Amino acid sequence: MGINLTLAKRDITSVDDANFIEVIRVKNGNIQSKVQRTNYALLEDTLARRTYDESGDYTLEDFSMETREHLLDGDNLGIYPSGDSSKIALGVSQGKAYVKGFEVETLSTQYIEIDKARDIDTINNSVIPASLGNYINVTNTWGTPDITMIGTTSTPFNEIKFYDEQNSVVGGINGNQIGQARCRAFEHKSGILHSTQGSTTNNEGVFSVYMFDIQMFITMDVSQSSTYGIGSKITGLTSGSYGYIHSQIGGAQYTIVQSSGSFVIGETLISSTASNTQNSTVIGTTVHDMSKVKQVFMDDPDAGHDFIADVVLDSNYTLAGSVQLNGSTTITGLNTFFSYEIGSGSGNEERIVSSIVDDTSINVSVAVSGTLTGTIVRKRATMQEQEEVVSIYKLPKNNIKTLLTAANNGTSDSTLSIRKQFQGIVSTNGNISFTIGSNEVFNNFSSWYWCWCWYWSFW
Repeated sequence: MGINLTLAKRDITSVDDANFIEVIRVKNGNIQSKVQRTNYALLEDTLARRTYDESGDYTLEDFSMETREHLLDGDNLGIYPSGDSSKIALGVSQGKAYVKGFEVETLSTQYIEIDKARDIDTINNSVIPASLGNYINVTNTWGTPDITMIGTTSTPFNEIKFYDEQNSVVGGINGNQIGQARCRAFEHKSGILHSTQGSTTNNEGVFSVYMFDIQMFITMDVSQSSTYGIGSKITGLTSGSYGYIHSQIGGAQYTIVQSSGSFVIGETLISSTASNTQNSTVIGTTVHDMSKVKQVFMDDPDAGHDFIADVVLDSNYTLAGSVQLNGSTTITGLNTFFSYEIGSGSGNEERIVSSIVDDTSINVSVAVSGTLTGTIVRKRATMQEQEEVVSIYKLPKNNIKTLLTAANNGTSDSTLSIRKQFQGIVSTNGNISFTIGSNEVFNNFSSWYWCWCWYWSFW
């Protein structure tokens, strides 16, 4: 008995395949599949099992994937003119792999239909934290910084000055100014909100001061007494570095702000101000950063409304080697690296490094008590969450359809909680009232929060 074969073709949708053996499939001019070898059933199963046991699943030619619209509509790169807008087409490129030991090969891209996600869920009363970032922690606070416009009594985002020494007198400023910034928020972090009703300072609570527009200074010593004008741009002739005069500390010492590059010792300075004709040279520079900040200060034109606080030195580092304390202002080290690990002004509120002699000897501002040998810890300020500086906040889910709901007539029902400063006058019976804008309500806070927050207005 013989079987005569006749080469024929059928439409892909044809059901007339009773006596039809498919050897190749072509769609839109592209080969989709082709019979290339004989199916030896049992033998093939045995070989596949052994292949999988020794090698597992693997690819010889990787399959790449792309997602396209199922429905071709204009320029949307869809696949099918009569497709379904509720589906996507997942394209799998040609490739070759062995799965469970069996050969799997595609000769051209094939598209798999997948339903689009169309079911939705509604989340109500979801809280989205707004992390401001860029803050330092302070304590021993006096007053609060200005962050809101209140007539002429409060300047929004008022300037805060950085100093290199902590408070020695409550409400006073100490040391030299080494930088400045602007405050955009102030909040209680830990500890008691206010120690005693009627006191002028809070030395028990810790607060966070959120800042922006941070500018650290360079202290520059020049070769001769000069009269560079405030705001003048000075440039080093050798290095090309430049900066702007912020203030004059002495006849031959200045603070520089908004600098670029590194000034070179001995180079001549030129000024952008025509009247500045001095040819001073650079004797030395000290670059300041946040680790040196010990105190913050905001000068308010209204008497008694200044903001002053000590920075919490929350970056602790144990120095290498050991030290000997002998009751003097000199600390001697063994196997230490003072020149590298600390700088003048480092230390806590009790012992501040005034100068570095060398790697094994430093001087402190106040003599240490007693005689002992041990290790010391360097304490510095830290700017927290420096990466959180963008006012874009993550929603609670990755895929959000809308913040507008049909139940609310397609309008937003989101609420925003903000901090705002107010000023009021205490009545004879001890009451005070504040007026807020339309669509604003006060959040619920304890009376002690409000008492402390506004207490400075009544000193």
